[in-house]
Amino acid sequence: MIQVYYTSKHTDGIEYIRETLTDQYQLNVRPVHVGNDEDMLIDQCRDADVVICDFEPFTKRVLEALPKLKLLQFTGVGFNEVDLEAATNLGIAVCNTPQYCKNEVADHAVALMLAINRRLLMFHKMIQEEETWSAVADPSMKPMRELTVGLAGFGNIPKEVAKRLQAFGTRVITFDPYVPEEVSRSFDVEKVELDEFLRQADYISCHLPVTPDTVSFFRKEIFDQCKDGVVFINTSRGAVVNEADLADALDRGKVSYAGLDVLNDEHPDLHTHVLAHRENVIITPHAAFYSASARKNGRIEAAQSIMSYMEGRYAQAPVRNGVRGRK
Repeated sequence: MIQVYYTSKHTDGIEYIRETLTDQYQLNVRPVHVGNDEDMLIDQCRDADVVICDFEPFTKRVLEALPKLKLLQFTGVGFNEVDLEAATNLGIAVCNTPQYCKNEVADHAVALMLAINRRLLMFHKMIQEEETWSAVADPSMKPMRELTVGLAGFGNIPKEVAKRLQAFGTRVITFDPYVPEEVSRSFDVEKVELDEFLRQADYISCHLPVTPDTVSFFRKEIFDQCKDGVVFINTSRGAVVNEADLADALDRGKVSYAGLDVLNDEHPDLHTHVLAHRENVIITPHAAFYSASARKNGRIEAAQSIMSYMEGRYAQAPVRNGVRGRK
């Protein structure tokens, strides 16, 4: 029987994994959440053929201590918690769930844009706190149809964002050196080089994965090349933004507003965080992924990915490091 170990602290929806996996798979749910404790992680996964994970530290040391492991199956789109090079060298496949929550995150990104564009927080504060009634309190407001939104990255989620924005008549451009121009063109999105992207975008919506090349990608040097008053949205990963540089850009007015679903720290100190308590920043608690149906569908997608890979149907498994079976 194939031993599948579930290490995530988020056990809601696990029944969908049980229902999807066939009888040749035994699902073992972690008895204690390991957090960042590598020794506990090794101890809990020692007999695993497959591990279902999300934020656990699958470092080279951990992977080397799991000789039976054949597949790491992430429950989300991101998989930056694994040492991908070590996994590849050890013959351990890494899969994610690329369809998981793509519509929820796209909705959330556009909701942040609309809340900022229509000055919802400003009007709410005027009425609730200042008891002021004025529809023209901010004469700088522009309709969405007059804006250019730049999508940094053009994977599954930003493709959905583009569809939603185009319904408003918004011009959409993208910067993604890894996506062919014909792909963006098929979505009526113009692919441009980085300098043009920064120069043209009124709003920037970040959808970059975390890689060595993208950590702190959005930093002072990048913000300085943007339009004055650009709006910055991030629903991808906090690590792709230098938060001190974003705060500085907000202080200088280079960035007029920000809408952030992610911060560098998954458990930030909101009393002292440099981006908290600002009237021109909306922060949500890494909630863009969530809906009841997304959780269910993501768990089913993960289980189906495991069965596809372990049964040799590699074309149906979203393998991210090219491994086709551990030697």
